[in-house]
Formats: sequence, structure tokens, C-alpha cells
Amino acid sequence: YIGLPIKKIHQMLNLDLNTRAYNYYSKVALRILGVTTKKAEEFEKADVVIKTIRLKKSGMPKEDISFPYFKYKELVEEEWETSTFRERIQKRFFFVVFQYNEQGELVLRKVMFWGMPYSDMDKEVKRVWELTVERIKNGKADALPKKSDSTICHVRPHAKNKYDTNETPDGRFLVKKCFWLNASYVRKQLELG
Repeated sequence: YIGLPIKKIHQMLNLDLNTRAYNYYSKVALRILGVTTKKAEEFEKADVVIKTIRLKKSGMPKEDISFPYFKYKELVEEEWETSTFRERIQKRFFFVVFQYNEQGELVLRKVMFWGMPYSDMDKEVKRVWELTVERIKNGKADALPKKSDSTICHVRPHAKNKYDTNETPDGRFLVKKCFWLNASYVRKQLELG
């Protein structure tokens, strides 16, 4: 399927999917892998996370990569070495990469396994994580590290709407947030792979 437009892949696989659904690209990626259920059992057994990435014509990812939201009160009780976020980013990833071509069609460009280098994880990502924890503990959960604060990752909302909140240690309810890998960092990793 490498080099084929997603519309052609959709036809070849005879898919009955809503092309406007939020998870459409993820579902197509799973079908390319021969998975017809919600999750790829073999990948889960191997502790591999499948991520679908769409690139602009320029090669820059359309979006940053998000992780599940964290609970403020639980995050501040964790230690970096055993933290939920560190556990998530040290997994092996399988990227299914689509890119818009000159005609504006989304084409399957490549697939690749990727693991975050430990030098990135235990330096810059750790720094952002520690800064996040420190700010939440100090009552500044509304001022967490932004994309401009790190070349690798940042924190921002990951909620359905403004009412999708979580309680902070100081008793406020703020919108749910999560860690995100910066699109520029992801681009560099894709170029290396």
C-alpha cells in the first residue's frame, strides 16, 4: 500500500468506514495491518503502540502527538522513574505515516518502528515532566510548559470541552491536560527512521 492514496486503499480494502470520523485514519491503518477489531492484539502483546501520523506536503506533521490525559492529583504523587508518562514514552511505537502530495491527496508514505532515545527521555522530557509537577504542586496548573518551552514535548488541554475537568491538589477544577510530542520533534524522528 506504500505510495497509494488513502482513497484507493479504502477501495482496495472495501472498507465501510465514515471518512469524516475522528479516528478514520487510525482505522484505515489497522485495516492495512489486517486488524478488523478495535485493537491490534499482536501489537498489544508486544507492548507496541500504533500511531497514525499525517504530514503536510512540506513533511511537517499536521498535528502534535497526544497521550492520554493525566490526573493532576495523581501526577504530583509520582516519581519520574516510575511515572505513567515515562512508562508510555519508553514503549515501542509503530508509526503509519501518510503525507499529502502535490495533488492534495493523502498517500501512505511509510511505516516504521520508533523508540524515543533515552537521551531525549531522561533529559528534556524529564525536565518538562518535573516542571509540570512542580507547577501543579505550586498552584500553577494553569501555566504548564508550552510548546515554545521545549524542543520535544509540552502540555496542553486534552478534553472534550471546557467542562471536562479534573481536580488539582489545591482544590480547583481545571480542564484535563496531557503531554504532547511536538510536531517538529516527530518530523526529525521520521527523517531518521
